[in-house]
Amino acid sequence: MKKNIPFDAVFGFTETVLIGVKSVIQKRGLRIPLDVSICCVSGTTLCTLVHPTITAVEQPVEQMAIEACRLLMQNIAGSDKPVEDVVLRGEIVERESTINH
Repeated sequence: MKKNIPFDAVFGFTETVLIGVKSVIQKRGLRIPLDVSICCVSGTTLCTLVHPTITAVEQPVEQMAIEACRLLMQNIAGSDKPVEDVVLRGEIVERESTINH
């Protein structure tokens, strides 16, 4: 922002970082989401406790824990199964901090 490089969105990893970003953006007189949209990857309840609420790519935390435990137990049991890749999809939860253009 200090270099006056134009932008219309900020994507951050955690909602705590985005809350700081949101504060700076608003102090500069920009409107979220009309001027700048914001989104994070690790959405928690914190995303819903601020205004505007923050859009997030929420991770399937419960399923991640289940899969991690399953793989760990399989490893502890000495399974001869080959290493397994597990891919779980996150879900975009649109809230007030983003707008479709």
